[in-house]
Amino acid sequence: MVQIPDSVRPYVIGLQKLHFWILAALVPLVFLPLLVLSQAGIGQKIESQRSKIKGTFDSVTSILGKTPHPNEKWSEQIGARVREINAETLQVWEQFWKAQEPLRQWPESLGDDFVKAASTLAADGSLRRSLLERYQNGIRPVVRQLPGRMGADELMSDAAGNQGLPAPGRQLIDRGEEEDPPSLLQWSAEDQQQLFTSFDWEEPPSTTKVVMAQEELWMYGVLCDVIRNVNSVPVAADPKAVITPANIAIPLVQELKVGYPAAEDDPGGRASQRILRIQKAGDTAAGEMPSPDAMMSPEGQSAGRPPHPRFGAAGAAGQGMPMGMGAEGMAGGLGAEAPESADDALKNWVYVDFEGKPLSASELASVPASQIFRLMPFVLRTTIDQRALDALLVELASAPVPIDTRQVRINAGQSSGGDFGGRGLGRPGGGQPARFGMAPGDGIPAGDRARLHDVSVELRGTLAIVMRPDSSLIRVSGDGDQGEVSQ
Repeated sequence: MVQIPDSVRPYVIGLQKLHFWILAALVPLVFLPLLVLSQAGIGQKIESQRSKIKGTFDSVTSILGKTPHPNEKWSEQIGARVREINAETLQVWEQFWKAQEPLRQWPESLGDDFVKAASTLAADGSLRRSLLERYQNGIRPVVRQLPGRMGADELMSDAAGNQGLPAPGRQLIDRGEEEDPPSLLQWSAEDQQQLFTSFDWEEPPSTTKVVMAQEELWMYGVLCDVIRNVNSVPVAADPKAVITPANIAIPLVQELKVGYPAAEDDPGGRASQRILRIQKAGDTAAGEMPSPDAMMSPEGQSAGRPPHPRFGAAGAAGQGMPMGMGAEGMAGGLGAEAPESADDALKNWVYVDFEGKPLSASELASVPASQIFRLMPFVLRTTIDQRALDALLVELASAPVPIDTRQVRINAGQSSGGDFGGRGLGRPGGGQPARFGMAPGDGIPAGDRARLHDVSVELRGTLAIVMRPDSSLIRVSGDGDQGEVSQ
C-alpha cells in the first residue's frame, strides 16, 4: 500500500470527500465540445442527404408538372412540331431556289427541247445521249461569250489550244483593214485558254458532267457581271464621264477560276507559303545554324490534290504543280486513290465546306447540307485602281448569288501582268506604274497618264449554289420524323 505523506494527506482526504462535485464540474468542460463537434458532422451529412433527396424529388415533380406530359400525346405534339419546322425549311429552300432562277438559264442556242429537258431535270435524272452530244458540240461558243460579258476581248481558240499556241485576239473585219481597237479591259489569254480547254471534250459527256459544267458557267457569268459593273463607273471622275484607259477601275484580269482550279490544298495559304512559321530551336542540332529555307517553312503539308477528268494540267498549274502533270501524273505521284466512278471523279474538290476545305465525292455525299446548297470556291487575280476596291467588294456582296469573300490580298506578288492582246500593261504591284494606249516599244503618246493608284489584288471566296428542292429529303408528314435532311 502506498504511503501518503502527512503533508499531503489532508488534500487527499478532501478530494475523497469532494470528488463527486469536482468531476461534475470537469465532465461538461471536456465532453460538451466533443459532443458539439460530433453533432456538427452529423448535421452536415444529414443536410447533404436532404439536398440529394430534395433534388431528386424536384426533378420528378417537374416532369409531373409539364404540359403536355411526356407520354404518347407528348410524342405526337413533338412530331407535329418537327414536321412544322421541316415544312418551313422546305419553304425557305424553295424560296432560295426561285431567287436563283434568273441565274439558271441554259443556253438557248442548244434548242428549246434541250432547255426544257435540262431545266426540269431531277437530281437523279439523266439526259438523252443526243442532248448530251448537242451540249458537247454547242457549249464552246457559249464559253467564248464570257470575255465579252466581262467587257474584255475574246482570246480563245480551239485551233490554237490544240497546237499549244497563244490564242489569237481580235479578228480583222476585212482583209486589208486595221485591227479593231482593243478593249479597255484585258483578260489573260492563257487563263481564257485554260477555261476554254476545260469545256473542249473529245467524248460525249455524262449528265453529271453537263450539270456541273453548266454550274461553273453560271458562276463565271456572275463574276464577269461583277467586273463589268465595277468598270461601268469611272474612277475619280464624273459617273457620267466616258470610260478611258486612265479612269477604268479594272484594266486587267490575270486569273479567274471557279471550282476545282480554285480549290486550295490547304485553305488559308499554308501550302503556297503565304503563312510561314519560325523553326523551333530544338529542331536544329546544337551549334548548327539553320538555313533560311529551314527557318521559314510552310506550316503543315497537304495530302495531295485528287485527279479530275476535266482539269489535268490546268488544275495542277493553278496550285503550283508542273503544267505537264495531268490527272494520271497526279494520281500516281501523290498516291491518290482511283475514284469509284467517273461521276465521282467529277465531284472531287469542286465544292468546299464552310472552312474552305475541298470536299471529295464521298465527303460531299456524306454532308446533309450539301443536298440543299453547295459552296463553290473562286479565285480572282486582277489589277485594280485601289480607289475602286470597295466598289468591287460591294458588287461581290450584292451579287444574285451569295458570295463570301474570305481573302483579300493586295500586292501579294510581283509577277508581270504580261503582254495580252499586244498592249503592255507594266508590272502590277511593281515599281513602275502601268501606262496605257500604246503598243510595246512605242513612245508615250500625248495625254497618256500613268496609273499611279493600281495595285494587284487576289480575292478568294465561295459562291453558294442552291440545289433543286426535294421534299423527300425533308419529311413533312408521317411518323418517325427526325428533323434532318435524309442522307
